[in-house]
Amino acid sequence: GQLASRTIGHVDWQHRGVVGLEHSFNALLRGRDGRILLRRVAGGAWNPVYDGSEVYPRHGSDIETTLDVDMQDAVHSALLDALHAHDANYGVVIVMKVQTGALCAMSNLSRQPNGEYQAEYNYAVGSQGVVEPGSTFKLASMLALLERTSLRLSDSIDTGRGLHYFYSEAMRDVKKEGFGRLSVQEVFEQSSNIGIAKLVVEHFGTQPQRFTDYLKSISLDQPLGFELKGEGIPFLKSPTSSSWSGTSLAWMAHGYELKITPLQLLTLYNAVANNGRMVAPYLVQAVVSPDGARKVYGTRVIKHKLANARTLASVQRLLKGVVARGSAKRIQSPYYAMAGKTGTAKKYEDGRYTEQYRASFVGYFPADAPQYSCLVLIDSPSKGQVYGAEVAAPLFRKIADRIYLPTRVISSTLRPEGVLPVISAGYVPDIEFVCGHLRVPTYGRAGLQWARSRHAGRAVAWRADFGTQKRMPNLTGMSLRDALAWAENQHLCPRYTQGYGRIIYQFPPPGAHLRAGDTLQLALQ
Repeated sequence: GQLASRTIGHVDWQHRGVVGLEHSFNALLRGRDGRILLRRVAGGAWNPVYDGSEVYPRHGSDIETTLDVDMQDAVHSALLDALHAHDANYGVVIVMKVQTGALCAMSNLSRQPNGEYQAEYNYAVGSQGVVEPGSTFKLASMLALLERTSLRLSDSIDTGRGLHYFYSEAMRDVKKEGFGRLSVQEVFEQSSNIGIAKLVVEHFGTQPQRFTDYLKSISLDQPLGFELKGEGIPFLKSPTSSSWSGTSLAWMAHGYELKITPLQLLTLYNAVANNGRMVAPYLVQAVVSPDGARKVYGTRVIKHKLANARTLASVQRLLKGVVARGSAKRIQSPYYAMAGKTGTAKKYEDGRYTEQYRASFVGYFPADAPQYSCLVLIDSPSKGQVYGAEVAAPLFRKIADRIYLPTRVISSTLRPEGVLPVISAGYVPDIEFVCGHLRVPTYGRAGLQWARSRHAGRAVAWRADFGTQKRMPNLTGMSLRDALAWAENQHLCPRYTQGYGRIIYQFPPPGAHLRAGDTLQLALQ
């Protein structure tokens, strides 16, 4: 269905890729039609004429993506729930492996006229996603401050009472009464617009080119060269630009008067998580030709060192502090640490800033040994909550929990000694993974992908009588997710009618003949 549909893309009636990977890799995927000369003979028949002009057809290649189906599923469903909860315009979530840049999941959903959400445009990458990021850009400003000046996190600045004028332009902090005097670390953790703007103006005001030059040195003015066609071009203002004004530096400091794609912003955060090594995100890990030869793609380094070790340690400390003490402290987990930054950007429409917002959170987890970086952006939330800390950060936590906790929190302490978990049937590799963490022995798999089980003492044994390609198996006791996956692989049309939990009813019944296209009715309890 909609799962990663805009990323994968689709083809037109002539089998040509239109969007997504299908479009970008059309030349490889489509193959080549054959051509041959035919001569009409008596009786109306056509016979081939082999004169050396014939062109033989060539099968297309396959591409292997970096997408993880389970992560994509978790991201898609969590984003869909959040969009409905906040009645938002559209949403973006990207999950990337820190060390390699491989994209594990990328979901883009936008509201349709009927109120439902579908994957119609890739805001993570495309030109419509090139927007002012707001406070999540403060990471870049802090990198410039720590790398190009003598500023330290323990230094302080007076942020005032929530309102400050740069020339005739008023800047406000989210705390209406103001934060007063803050350390540099607190400026970042509490997301003080006034604090970061005053710091940037104080240190770069007489030479603003030094600030913009640093941003260019970390490639924020250049597209990523991403595999999908139609990548948006970032916009980074310079003191030589005709639109530069006396307030530009202050507003750029907290993510305005510049534009960037969500994927490019995530790449910056990923570089900090990766100890300064900026790698390009990628979706295709291999191309397999019709003869089986594999061309493997891997990590491409954009910049080997984003900043010096001291600067990197400082900004990593800041990003951890945002979750531990700052604007995102409500998403703390007792099981693992997260790091990141909240963002709330006013939308610029028809020549003015409106009261519509983009809420975002960008970060990585676990904070002490980062494995994944993640960006969440929700456009135009409209049910009261509009800030990144309220809208985007909880979704980041939900996704991080779904990705990271299953491999870390399951332990033998969750299972009383001698008590076996309830296992009826399902996808054997997944169930064995969980059993391994619960220290429950299993045997009898012998290459099985789907199976029913039985208890054999204190172990779980697999039964090989799950069914055949022509006969319906017994699905009772399976999770809906496993049942849907199995049914779709058999080219059935699964429908579930009621309930939650595990399957208690199916039609056709076990043993019935299977035919592609048949409807499979399921009920749960």
